[in-house]
Amino acid sequence: AADATKSDAEVLSVLAALCSQLPSLGITAFCAAVRPHTTDSYARILPRLRAAIGGGVAPRPAASILGVHLDGPFCSSKHAPEGHPSQLVRESLRDSTDALRDVYSEVPSLEGGVALLTLAPELPGATEAIEELNARGVKVGLGRTAARLHECTLAVH
Repeated sequence: AADATKSDAEVLSVLAALCSQLPSLGITAFCAAVRPHTTDSYARILPRLRAAIGGGVAPRPAASILGVHLDGPFCSSKHAPEGHPSQLVRESLRDSTDALRDVYSEVPSLEGGVALLTLAPELPGATEAIEELNARGVKVGLGRTAARLHECTLAVH
């Protein structure tokens, strides 16, 4: 819905239609998932979704957007989202704050609309990135990963 090539009005129209239809499926709220993109695309997509968080996109009854779910690009190349360009995969979070800013043009935060970010815990710098994101109110999902149990355990402690 938040396609970087669409106008703001088109994006809001698609989001409104989606939010209006979801209650018929029993869905009253959701996180809008964003797959890996270029930094320029994130810079266009995230503000659009941020503006739609909390409702008001469609008349009631409509599902509310709770926040944004950034699904990548910090993932194992073996488990990257199907069909997305391999050049968008980032296999390091070294210097976590800089790595996050380089991709998203800002460090994701709950105040900035990001509720969840999925990353592979085995990536260099992942533990530091998780701590940074948690401090900013962002929940981190471990996914798109080739990690073993001990790497996952380290990431959550």
